[in-house]
Amino acid sequence: MFRIVYSVFLLSFVCLTNGLVIGQKIVWQKSIGGSEHDFIEDVIYTRDGGILITCSSNSGASGDKTEMCLGGFDYWIIKTDIQGEILWQRTIGGDQDDEPITVLETRDGGYLICGESSSGKNGNKATAGYGQVDMWVIKLDQKGKTVWQQSYGGSQTDHMVAAFPDPSGGYMLSGYTWVSEDDVKYDSLKGRYDCWLLVINEKGKVMWEETLGGIHDDILTDAVMDHKGNIVLAGYTSIKTTGGQGKKSTEQKESGVICISPDKKMLWQKPLVDYGSYSCDKVVFDDQNHYYLGGNIFPGVTKENFSDLLLVVLDENGKVIKDFTLGGSGADFINHLAISQENNLYIGASSASGISADKSAPSFGMTDGWLNKYDITGRKLWDKTIGGSGLESFAEMLIGPDGSLTVFLQSNSGKTGNLLEEGKGESDIVIVRIVEE
Repeated sequence: MFRIVYSVFLLSFVCLTNGLVIGQKIVWQKSIGGSEHDFIEDVIYTRDGGILITCSSNSGASGDKTEMCLGGFDYWIIKTDIQGEILWQRTIGGDQDDEPITVLETRDGGYLICGESSSGKNGNKATAGYGQVDMWVIKLDQKGKTVWQQSYGGSQTDHMVAAFPDPSGGYMLSGYTWVSEDDVKYDSLKGRYDCWLLVINEKGKVMWEETLGGIHDDILTDAVMDHKGNIVLAGYTSIKTTGGQGKKSTEQKESGVICISPDKKMLWQKPLVDYGSYSCDKVVFDDQNHYYLGGNIFPGVTKENFSDLLLVVLDENGKVIKDFTLGGSGADFINHLAISQENNLYIGASSASGISADKSAPSFGMTDGWLNKYDITGRKLWDKTIGGSGLESFAEMLIGPDGSLTVFLQSNSGKTGNLLEEGKGESDIVIVRIVEE
């Protein structure tokens, strides 16, 4: 389930708002990669003033990568300074595919790398697998040395989605699990896939777990913990209908959101069936505990375009406050949401659109990165595009305390369009620092 999603980011120059020209100045760019495919998964600012980047990589020792590939795809963990210069790196994996989904800094200054693995106990993977795909968590110290690692799963597939600190002093892992009849968690009244929540202690031991689901497949797409310690889960239910004679089977996806209290009790549920074919993929929240849900809508919902972005804003009780769509004449897909300290909303997407509808800049290649900024009232401030002649995808963005934006792109274009550095391999990580002027 490698997220080889080619999305993109945007940032760059000039946009007009209420007669004011706002510039987005690129301070620096940096390309990181080996000779093959390196896919960025997650990034965080660290308390010592650096950046930690987690990637899935099948590159050997080449380009910026100093260690050999251990299997299919490995965890590639990169620590840089604030300017993107590499301080240390680790390659961790077994003989199959291993993907680090998310990362967080632990209370002792180390790092918890939370992902999933198809490998057994080989390479430098020290835990055996339980099924086809397991959750795989690694605790690193400040210098990248492994402290412990642990696998979690059943006899089939278990996928990691998000992780965050738990009030107990441990960490909550969230994902979804394929429960088969020979698993302890099996319930004949539930579907094949269910949402799976686990709380582990600081040593990786499971202290609590729960599965959530109904009679259909329930897939978790994102999860966050808000200011009050509530857990907000976004995802969809897959309803499959078997076709009659001469008819094809169909699948309908219904998105929804669940809010759980710090003591793990259900607070509310919000189905999003009114939006039709809407995939709720991202969740963020502001300082008023308003939840911003980002996803895509598809044919049958909008008439003009193949795919648009749809943003839905809920209050702290799950009531819809507002919603709006965003897109150009081509296919546009959401990849990232972020909220600044001023409650400005940043929307990062990949776009195949040229100048049309909400998109103000021409395209550079097959897909470009497209960054949009909205203020607290929902007014659009600017949008910008960045890319080269090939495929760019928006991956992640960090907002600095000074308001600067550090954008992380997936790229295979090299030095074309408004990309300033040559590529290292088949797919590289491009870091762009932007300030607004």
